[in-house]
Amino acid sequence: MESFTRLQAESCDADVVLKGLVDLISELLDLAGGGVVADIEGLSAQTTSTTGPGVVLDRLPHLLSDGPCADAIARGSILHIAAVDDHREAWPQFVAEARRSGLVSLAVFPLGHGPRAVGALVLVSDRPRRWLEDEMGMVGCLAEMASVYLSQRSALTHFQQLSGQLEQALTSRIVVEQAKGIISNANGIGVDAAYQLIRRHARSHNASVQAVAEAIVTLALRV
Repeated sequence: MESFTRLQAESCDADVVLKGLVDLISELLDLAGGGVVADIEGLSAQTTSTTGPGVVLDRLPHLLSDGPCADAIARGSILHIAAVDDHREAWPQFVAEARRSGLVSLAVFPLGHGPRAVGALVLVSDRPRRWLEDEMGMVGCLAEMASVYLSQRSALTHFQQLSGQLEQALTSRIVVEQAKGIISNANGIGVDAAYQLIRRHARSHNASVQAVAEAIVTLALRV
């Protein structure tokens, strides 16, 4: 947990932090790798890390969309499978996809945002593996920390987007006000009348008021 907290302090890149988490767990539990797939309000994450030579996780989202993984994520419950081949009759498509990816055993930890699941932390092994209760508890705590981290990053991303939109709107408003003042002085009219001239020019030239205002301020356009 201290290592995961340190990762968050050292990087602002969500993919770097989540990859570091997967690497940390894989090393602790001697796994072939794993990944995080999440989609939460303005923040999408898909990061994988593998150490097993026969493990390929580029289709991890597809694996999670079917069979027991999808059920576990929908229910918000941890899933661990000692050997995927044992479930060929129940989940043939899931098992086929797992085998194509080189997965023999895996564990899935849903990541939540409030009451809603937004993704999963997946751990994989390239050999049959019995997932121990203390391991599940430890990784479960890290998965909860990852859920909180994703929620915080989502909130930050949303705030940054909103801040950027507000800044752009303020900048646009300032340009329009400057243009109104220029046209008002140039034509000896009030600012309201100047704005009407700008609007009329924009409509007649199939342009936006903002574009005309910018041309007035930067290109000395007069209307």
